[in-house]
Amino acid sequence: MRLKRGFLVLAAAAMVTAVMSGCPGGGNREPPPDIRISLDRQGTQNLGSAFYGYQADVLTPFEVTVINEGTHETGELSVDLGGSPAFEVSSATIGSIAAGDTGRFTITPVVGLGIATHSAVVTVSGANDISEFFVATFTVNERPPRGIELVGVGASHAFPALAQGYLANALTPLNVIVRNVGLEPTGDLTVAVTGANFETSVATISSLAVDAEGNFNVSPIEGLTEGTHSATVTVSGTAGLDPVSFGVTFRVSVPSEISMVEGGTGVSFAILSDGTLWSWGNNTDGMAGTGIAGNVQATPAQVYGGLEGWVHVSSRNLHTLAIREVAGGRHLYAWGNSQHGRLGIAGATGNVDRPTRVGTDTDWQYVSAGGTFSVGIKTDGTLWFWGNRLYGGWGGMGVTDNVLVPTRLGTLDGWVAVSAGIGAVGAIRQVGTERWLYMWGANSGGELGPGILPVSDSTPGEEVIGPTEPVRLGTDGNWESISIGNSFALAIRSVGTERHLYSWGRTGRFLWHEQPPPQWVIDEGLEEPDGDGRLGQGPATTELVQTPTRVGNYTDWHSASAGYLFGVGLRGTSGDLRLMGWGSNLYGRAGQGIESDTVRTFVPTQIGTDTDWTFATASSNSHGLAIRPPLLFGWGSNTSRELGLPGDESRTSPVQITVP
Repeated sequence: MRLKRGFLVLAAAAMVTAVMSGCPGGGNREPPPDIRISLDRQGTQNLGSAFYGYQADVLTPFEVTVINEGTHETGELSVDLGGSPAFEVSSATIGSIAAGDTGRFTITPVVGLGIATHSAVVTVSGANDISEFFVATFTVNERPPRGIELVGVGASHAFPALAQGYLANALTPLNVIVRNVGLEPTGDLTVAVTGANFETSVATISSLAVDAEGNFNVSPIEGLTEGTHSATVTVSGTAGLDPVSFGVTFRVSVPSEISMVEGGTGVSFAILSDGTLWSWGNNTDGMAGTGIAGNVQATPAQVYGGLEGWVHVSSRNLHTLAIREVAGGRHLYAWGNSQHGRLGIAGATGNVDRPTRVGTDTDWQYVSAGGTFSVGIKTDGTLWFWGNRLYGGWGGMGVTDNVLVPTRLGTLDGWVAVSAGIGAVGAIRQVGTERWLYMWGANSGGELGPGILPVSDSTPGEEVIGPTEPVRLGTDGNWESISIGNSFALAIRSVGTERHLYSWGRTGRFLWHEQPPPQWVIDEGLEEPDGDGRLGQGPATTELVQTPTRVGNYTDWHSASAGYLFGVGLRGTSGDLRLMGWGSNLYGRAGQGIESDTVRTFVPTQIGTDTDWTFATASSNSHGLAIRPPLLFGWGSNTSRELGLPGDESRTSPVQITVP
């Protein structure tokens, strides 16, 4: 046998000579021919290693030389791998090799071997007991010499769709983490994105040590046109490092213009410019009106029936009212809890889970849902009432009688605005060039004003039912709007070219509860010395403010809405309106970036910095809604998905609500 430089040589097979003697017939038999081979590889041969899924040795397969060291041809030889599936051979046979000549074949690991060391016994054999072999091994490592991967990002990432011209995701871009999964440093990496519709926070990432991570952000640019925008983001390095890529998409859609929003008891409504009505949130007793079973409507859905023509909606305390224009008429619809006749639907019992027409009248101008009653104004200026008289009031009937269908309240006309609270009602009546303010109903918070059955802040169990029909509040004749909240009221009064905000009612220094109806008692020991700020007049010094009192010194109030322990409003001039909030910060309902049951916002304070708001409302529970065309925003409680967002976390400042 011989050793070639650079190769391991397997010892040649010994020539076998058999001498036959003493056999029957006499004479000697011919010895076998001198045929012997050797391989330039012997023992155990390590073919190298590669990362799983990659076949680095394909370009340099393992070559084996077969040497005929005998004096005769070998005859055809066979190459066998011992049944191993881990390797492939270039040829299963080798043609006959002349004496002193050579033949060749190659072996290669197959693609896709699992992480392990794979072996095979490679044997070359032929006639006359020719046989030589060696062991081939190939190790698949868990990681390549140089490699990177992206953490938490798949083949593609779709950003949420946003309205054209707005980039809400600029605050929460896609964060991409790059990890070194190789056996040596990566060298500096390059970050690139195709096209001009996306941008990355960095163009390069400094070399990453083994197992180290780097990161960058990807964001769509502002002002994309309507449609779907896509790009590929690639992280690459120097030669020997395979790049990694993923796709990003961003769909720009222009939402429908929203003309009105309403916040009820944990439920929200929006009327779009196409006249469709959408709801989301609390669906107890069917008050969301979608006709779908279940107590929560988690995302905005069109109310049952897909009707159009909606122009007004009002919701409070388990029932909802809405007006729809049909062929020049204005029809009234109602749904939710029908107890006490609050829906006004003749013969209704139990719950109504979808919009149902109320009567046949076609002249409804405005409606307001109260605690367990409803009020409305018709186009002729007359005032109407239905539901529980105990709180809403309607003169001429016994207090135990419910009014089951809309019934005219009194004989006055000229009514132009009305707002119903839990038990109190406020309305404005046009008298010549003046606008008079009227109040009636339950006076649990002193919201009916001075001289109307005042409620003591120290006498538990006092009767709180006030007038059962409208009574004028004061002598002023320049009231522009009225909103009744939870035991307090907000109203705007014009003074020349100025518009001042007034408030009155309970300050929240004590927590009161009803026991039994219609009596209210103080919960002893629950005093809040400064109140909860709902009146916007600063820290309170008394439990009740029964006289309308000016709020601050602003002279440009556009609108104001009273909610549950908080208020919201718009101030400024058309096209330059600021959103204001005040009161309790529990659930973040005042919109000030605060969630606290002890920190109050005692005076109207601007929410954010935008000045293009057009509509704002405080719900009868704990969330607010506002329109900044063409988008809708909400804040406060989301426990019933009243913000239309996943989870039940509160939002302490306005967040966008997407209505399809």
